[in-house]
Amino acid sequence: MTSYDLKQLTPPGLYEIEERSSCQNADDIHLTRLGKRPVLKRNFGLMSMLGFSCTILVTWESVTTGGPAGSVYGYIFVWFGIAAAFVVISELVSMAPTSGGQYHWCAMLAPPSAMKIFSYITGWLTVIGWQATYATVCYMGGNYIETLVTLTNPSYQPKIWRQVLISYAIALFGFIINIAGGKVMPRFEGAILILHILGFFAILIPMVYMANHNTAEQVFTQFLNEGQWPSQGLSFFVGLIGPVFAFAGGDAALSEEITHATVAVPLSLMLTVLINGTLGFSMLIALLFCVEDIKGALEARVPFLTIFHQATGSVAGTAAAGSIIVVMGSCSSAGMLASTSRQFWSFARDRGIPGWRLWTKVTTHTAIPAYAVTLTTIIACLLSLIGIGSDLAFNDLMSLSTSGLFSSYLVVAGLLLWRRCTGGISGSKISWLPDDPRNPMLFTTFKKVGITVVVSTATLAVALASSAYSGSTKQVMEGLDVGTEVATLGLSLFVIGFALGPLFWAPLSEFIGRQYPFIVSFGAMTVFLAGCAGAQNIQTLLVLRFLAGTAGSSPLTNAGGVISDMFRAEQRGLALCLFAAAPFMGPVIGPVIGGFLGMNAGWKWVEGFLAALSGVLWLMMACFVPETYAPVLLRQRAKRLSQKTGMVYRSKLDVENEGSVSLKRMFATSLLRPWVLLFREPIVFMLSIYIAIIYGALFMMFAAFPIVYQRGRGWNQGVGGLAFMGIAVGMIVGTIYTIPDNRRYTRTVKRHGGFAPPESRLPPVMLSAVCIPVGLFWFAWTNSPSVHWMASIAAGVPFGCGIVLLYLGIMGYLIDSYTIFAASVLAANAVLRSLFGGIFPLFTAYMYEGLGIHWASSIPAFLTVACMPFPFIFYRYGEAIRKRCPYSAQSEVYVRKLQVAAQQSEK
Repeated sequence: MTSYDLKQLTPPGLYEIEERSSCQNADDIHLTRLGKRPVLKRNFGLMSMLGFSCTILVTWESVTTGGPAGSVYGYIFVWFGIAAAFVVISELVSMAPTSGGQYHWCAMLAPPSAMKIFSYITGWLTVIGWQATYATVCYMGGNYIETLVTLTNPSYQPKIWRQVLISYAIALFGFIINIAGGKVMPRFEGAILILHILGFFAILIPMVYMANHNTAEQVFTQFLNEGQWPSQGLSFFVGLIGPVFAFAGGDAALSEEITHATVAVPLSLMLTVLINGTLGFSMLIALLFCVEDIKGALEARVPFLTIFHQATGSVAGTAAAGSIIVVMGSCSSAGMLASTSRQFWSFARDRGIPGWRLWTKVTTHTAIPAYAVTLTTIIACLLSLIGIGSDLAFNDLMSLSTSGLFSSYLVVAGLLLWRRCTGGISGSKISWLPDDPRNPMLFTTFKKVGITVVVSTATLAVALASSAYSGSTKQVMEGLDVGTEVATLGLSLFVIGFALGPLFWAPLSEFIGRQYPFIVSFGAMTVFLAGCAGAQNIQTLLVLRFLAGTAGSSPLTNAGGVISDMFRAEQRGLALCLFAAAPFMGPVIGPVIGGFLGMNAGWKWVEGFLAALSGVLWLMMACFVPETYAPVLLRQRAKRLSQKTGMVYRSKLDVENEGSVSLKRMFATSLLRPWVLLFREPIVFMLSIYIAIIYGALFMMFAAFPIVYQRGRGWNQGVGGLAFMGIAVGMIVGTIYTIPDNRRYTRTVKRHGGFAPPESRLPPVMLSAVCIPVGLFWFAWTNSPSVHWMASIAAGVPFGCGIVLLYLGIMGYLIDSYTIFAASVLAANAVLRSLFGGIFPLFTAYMYEGLGIHWASSIPAFLTVACMPFPFIFYRYGEAIRKRCPYSAQSEVYVRKLQVAAQQSEK
């Protein structure tokens, strides 16, 4: 015998992930994912499948009676038990809608070591159960017809061989309906559903109307033990065989021939339990109220016909009622044959049956497993011969049918319970599909550019909000009656909020994605800035400015992540340049807006303008910036599929990273690791200090420029803000310079096989190391009123250009050097530079008063000269230094592994 082989579950298709409307192609894709090739036509819909399942579960047609009370309570017991079993089957068929049904689910649920044995045994239990059930239905149909003939012709002598021949005729009828295939079977089953319901009322109404009724006490309290069993309880359970047989037959045998199988089959099963259970229970109650001689009915060949005859007293009426049941039983044989043959065919397809190559053949024209249908019919005819030898032996065959099917239900239910208790049903790892429309890397260029512009503008707006306040400092001092130092705190506290915010927003974005932190933080910043506009005292203004800076800092950390989510490393250069310019362009534009607006409308209008700007950008981000963080998107997709199918799907990224990290652990890491890296890694410490000094120097200008240009030259606030345009021009020049430099870096990447050394990021930094002190010294010694104002403003060009080049180069170098710790490194850098940016303006006024405008302006220039060697040292000795730094060395090993994997995949 060929060993059973179950193919490994493949990833879900796009239609499942995006929950698109169902179609036949979608069903076939789902089947293919289960490792099965779709070869049968999907001719059944929900209504035809409902007719199919209702006529297989011939509950009211085959209802039998024992003791009145025992029959009632036994039926209820079986009904609820079957409903529970069908719930299990419905759940499993929604996960894996295949004709294999129970044996396939066993392979899916069982532990790997026992998968084959469980699946193989369950497959044979199901095959034997179905074959015995089909043979029993045909044989019982022959018995009914023989009884009807005897009823209408008392002189007729029934013969067992005639009953067998009649069962052959019923089997032949089912064979013809099945072989016809195509649209014949679904239409036939739809018509039988109508007959199934109409026939119920055609029998129930005259019987109830014409009979003398028993009392409720007789029906619900009288127990009988006509089989002389040792106890009444044993008699009760033996009596369950009848209703159990009537309910047998629910599974997924035709799942591969129905559209939208994951929904239609479970719905059909549960509706069948409801409809047939109700009809069967109603017929049972009616029979028990109408029966006159319960013992005589039990001794008859067909108790149902005897009770109907007792109730109506009409032979013709009883014959008509019996004919309805015969027709229903014969028609149900067609559906029974279909289920039996499909289950047999499916098991053969998985090589569980000898001669599987023959039994799995499907006719080209009708897409019917004709060989399986033929063999099933022959087996049913052969099993009917048992009745010729012994009627008691054939009753054992009926018991075998129920035992086989319900044993398979029990095995599957037990394995499902075991799997639920031990961690769920493992689905496949969820990753991006080749043409996945939700993959941010595959967004259209227009969409990527649009999102980049929105998040970069949001970053610029936050930076602008930090410095626009400085343009209205004079009005704050006058309106709230405070000194220069206290008024300057509004600028410093906003920037210090930048230091604290990333510790919260960065890990949160890795846990819940980029979109929600954007929406929440910008909404909060809008509210806090609006509160600033209505502040009545300096305390309220300062607290709200600090909270606004903390809330608004999310774009400073997450906007770059959005760009990285959408662009590959070799493509994101220009986008990152646009983003990198934003946090520096914002501060130099802010004083211009704040100066003119504060001078003409007051400081509250400055805060109101900032609140309105952030509110507009909040709406834009909510409407136009989707979630882009791949781990979160895949995690959400896996969760949605798990809820939809019942299997436990996991994001491939979570699996590769040894599971998703808890929010608590992520926050703990974000609060501790940046400081560890800052003080234990010389690369991080030295370059973070360098950027922090530059950032502090930039924000020092917001306090220094009013001293130099407004106090020294007599300019008003608006014109004084225009002095920052020199720095703005320099930043634009620096951004433009990054375009050819990005081409240089791309060539370097190609030359090194896709993994350029981190030091290749440093040439622009070395250029900026010269430009920045040149610009600062230039400004320091040309800013007196005796020198034309253009000289000192022009000094902002090399300073602004150097800021952009320095920031981009150092950020790239740190990310490449600390790949797997990049988030913590950037957080440490952001905290330190924000602290410097917040603190420098606080002592600027004192420094300028004590040292004068020339030497005070030279202090940051001297600091940048002290830092000038850093990029040159790291460019020359960076590789050796990185190897001696534990975290950098660990990242280097990780990158080498990626490089080896990439080279192997190319081979």
